[in-house]
Amino acid sequence: MAVPEGEVDGGDFENVSLCEAEDQVGCVVTYASFRSTAPPPADSFFGRPRSGEGVAGCVNPASPGGGTATLHPYLPGEAAFADPARNGEVTTPFVTFPDLIRAECVEEGGFSYLSITVDGDPADPRTDDIGADLSPPWGLHLIDVQVAMGDVVEMARSQIAAYIG
Repeated sequence: MAVPEGEVDGGDFENVSLCEAEDQVGCVVTYASFRSTAPPPADSFFGRPRSGEGVAGCVNPASPGGGTATLHPYLPGEAAFADPARNGEVTTPFVTFPDLIRAECVEEGGFSYLSITVDGDPADPRTDDIGADLSPPWGLHLIDVQVAMGDVVEMARSQIAAYIG
């Protein structure tokens, strides 16, 4: 979904703008996630408008006004670990890793995307990385929603509270 560069509405968002605050009502959250260490390649399927006009919209659900923020993921158990041998450790359909993943919307190389950084710590018994990489053109599309699900849910709560006031 495209917007004019530097704008939060227009383009594909004529009647609704990109969210700029957690409690903003009537706005949209959109992003394509890629690892900070593997940005979108030239042949990427996501992160730029198909029409070639404007830029892809990007709203970080953990920081709609911009900047880097820690995400609250709800990852599917089968995609939780970069090392598939560890997936047997997960006995629930979803798993979360508090304070493991940070994200920021960035624009570079003609792409606008949610740049995902995994802050693994070898001294922490939890995983040092997450799985779900498909191929470079796909980025982290397999977990686009789940990587920030806790933040999306919290944003919806804030929007509901603001709406019913």
